[in-house]
Amino acid sequence: MTPPNPISQNGLGNSSLKVVDTAELSIWFKSRPKWLQDAARRLLQNGVVTSNDIDELSVLCKKEAGVAIEHCSELVAKPIPNDAFSIADPTLILRLDSISEIKGINALAPRKPLAFGVEPLTIVYGANGSGKSGYMRALKHVCGGRGIRALHGNVFGPSGTTKGCKITYTSGTDRKTLIWTPAVGAHSDLHGVSLYDTDSAHVYVNNENEVAYEPVLLGHFRILVDVCEKVEKSIGVEVTAKRSAKPALPAEYTATTHGSWFNKLSRLTPDAEIVTRCVWSEALEAEHSALKQRIAETNPADKARALRKTIGHLASLTLSLKTIETQLCDEAFPLLLAAKATAKAKRLAANVDAKKVFEGAPLDGVASESWRLLWEQARAYSEGEVYRAPFPNVADDARCVLCQQPLEEAAKVRLNSFEAFVKGSLEAEAVKAENVLTDMVAEKQVVMSGSDLDTKLDLAGLDDEEIRNSIRSFCETLSERRVSFLTGTNSAELVPFPSSNVVNQLTGLSVLLESKAKAFEDDAKTDTKPELLKKAVELSAQKWLYEQKTSIIAEVVRLKEVHLLSAAQNLANTKALTDKKSSLSETLVTSAFLKRFEKELKALGASGLKVKIEKTKASKGQVWHQLKLKDNKQPAKTAEILSEGEFRIVSIAAFLADVATSGTCTPLIFDDPISSLDQNFEELTAARLVMLCKTRQVIVFTHRLSLLSMLEDAANKASVTSQVVSLQKEPWGAGEPDEPPLPAQKPKAALNTLINQRLPKARNVWQAQGSAAYQIEAKALCSDTRITIERLIEWDLLADVVQRFRRPINTQGKLEKLAKIKVSDCVFLDDMMTKFSRYEHSQPGEAPVPLPEPDELAEDIQKLKVWQDEFANREVAIV
Repeated sequence: MTPPNPISQNGLGNSSLKVVDTAELSIWFKSRPKWLQDAARRLLQNGVVTSNDIDELSVLCKKEAGVAIEHCSELVAKPIPNDAFSIADPTLILRLDSISEIKGINALAPRKPLAFGVEPLTIVYGANGSGKSGYMRALKHVCGGRGIRALHGNVFGPSGTTKGCKITYTSGTDRKTLIWTPAVGAHSDLHGVSLYDTDSAHVYVNNENEVAYEPVLLGHFRILVDVCEKVEKSIGVEVTAKRSAKPALPAEYTATTHGSWFNKLSRLTPDAEIVTRCVWSEALEAEHSALKQRIAETNPADKARALRKTIGHLASLTLSLKTIETQLCDEAFPLLLAAKATAKAKRLAANVDAKKVFEGAPLDGVASESWRLLWEQARAYSEGEVYRAPFPNVADDARCVLCQQPLEEAAKVRLNSFEAFVKGSLEAEAVKAENVLTDMVAEKQVVMSGSDLDTKLDLAGLDDEEIRNSIRSFCETLSERRVSFLTGTNSAELVPFPSSNVVNQLTGLSVLLESKAKAFEDDAKTDTKPELLKKAVELSAQKWLYEQKTSIIAEVVRLKEVHLLSAAQNLANTKALTDKKSSLSETLVTSAFLKRFEKELKALGASGLKVKIEKTKASKGQVWHQLKLKDNKQPAKTAEILSEGEFRIVSIAAFLADVATSGTCTPLIFDDPISSLDQNFEELTAARLVMLCKTRQVIVFTHRLSLLSMLEDAANKASVTSQVVSLQKEPWGAGEPDEPPLPAQKPKAALNTLINQRLPKARNVWQAQGSAAYQIEAKALCSDTRITIERLIEWDLLADVVQRFRRPINTQGKLEKLAKIKVSDCVFLDDMMTKFSRYEHSQPGEAPVPLPEPDELAEDIQKLKVWQDEFANREVAIV
């Protein structure tokens, strides 16, 4: 079996392609966007572009334009194949042999293949609901065709049945088999098969209510234009949905550089530029605030002076905190510990010496710290207030400055010894060391706190509660460090410095206030308000941009997405397709085609219709070739003049003009082509279809016995062999092939059917089930026998001169055969008609006519067969 080509060229029409440069057409298509090539591939493969295809093609179009789409990486556009527009070999004979193993297509469930035989003409007859439409839909999908509809399964049966069928066909001398599923699409070997039904007619009523002809190749361009419009519309919905959330720029910022930048936002705006423009900081906020203050100030000189005072207090506070930090730094702590150790050591040495000096003193504690304090106070009192002479005063009249009693000699000696001790080297060194320690402790300032601190904060202009609390916390920690610094014996006992960088913060604030003060001083000298206002508005605009940064980023992203989607919409532009279709229409709808159309109208008996095909317009892939009235004296729309039957005959003429003269030997399939036609058009259409059998296989699906009869009659006249296949609706499903019904069979075949099939079946029922069941079979058998007798009279006795389903009387080559008729023939057939008519009519209740038993029926039918054989071989007497 030849592997299927996923592309069908059938819908393009070989007759059309004969006059088209297919190589140029292929090159042109390959220069189209890849998604559009994929759309053309799908159309050629499946004969239709589904809504699911539109969804996928929209994705492919967007991806080709650069739109990022998640979860669609596996969806890739497939280019149109190189052989998409190849032309079938006109010398190659193609025949459809059968279709079988049908699954999941409508209600079709045949157990036997539908065989199309070897005859040039195959008539598939079936009543409504027998499965004709199902076969036609399947063949349109397999071979490709116009107006393809979705294949549905049996909607009254279980869902999920896999769709498919088997097609056997003969290409040249090769017999081939195709196992078909919807995934295969239209098969390349069968692309030459042309199908005609209501959906694929080449005559339409357009939106202007005019009949329009359109060759199939142009029809494909029209479908692709429709696909482009749907894809463009789908993408357009996305573009519309991407509404701008860009905030409106306040009017006062329009003249600023930041406002101008905002108004010029585009998809090309760099991300780095957004970051630069939409920045804001504490420094900018402070500058902005300062500008507003300067603008609002009515007396900048006074403001500058007030700021200078605030700066002084702030500097004092900052210096105080810096000083305390320096005094309590880690490097100062070892010096304090060293001073403590020195004073302690010196005092110890002095105390040892005092013990030696005052060992016999009447009181203890001489040379102790309290004693030394008392001694120094006595010195100060004596030298400063009493004697104003060097201490101790031991003159004759001197008194003790403490007890104010006269000094005895022993007391004078003791006082002089005390003074000698105090002024001794050890004591002097001890005192010196202790004084050094006292000075070091004294310089460790007490840290500000409470109301004192609050006052300093107020003077420094620090009204921000957060900053005030930060300074309070800083001072509290410093105070704790001071205590640990003065009492600690090693660095491990020191409280760590506070972590807050308050001093640096205050220093920075001083700098800021300094700049403000200078700015106010400058403002006092000259009028700077216009410039300040401009700067303030510019900063306000920048702050606004900062606040809208998220929206600005989103807007630039949206603009990029809309640009890509717009690019995708441009890829769906229909102009190239429309222009190409217009140029092709000049090639395809030629005067030669118009002449063929006129010829077909004449062959179909419709030359009297005053109509013509002419090109009217081209827009968006629609190249209209309308069927217009010809030689009309008054304006009127064609659709208002032609009847439905006339529309139908015109569509057949256009179809045949397009495909019947292509020169190829490929099958033609028709589905009830005579719908809405009168008897004259029916007979001429039947004759035209038979003429087509001279060069190709013709298959006609119909539910009308009249068309069957006309086709057989036309085939006989043209010496074209034909076969009739019947379709039945069975309990297991529709589309079951069978022998044609007796009314559709010729008399000889009908007699054989009665003898070989119907009689044995009736006899079996008689023997197996009895007379009650047999009555049903016998009644039907008698009725069909009567019908066969009628057909014997039409076909044999009257030599097919007249028939019930045919209007004309045919005498050529037949009338002389009537000379064979004898009186005995008439008597015999009259007797048989009378006998079997009795079984058709209502029976009297008192004397019903019993149905004949199988043997009697067999005898009568055999008599009919013997008579038919004898009459057929009887020679006409020559007079």
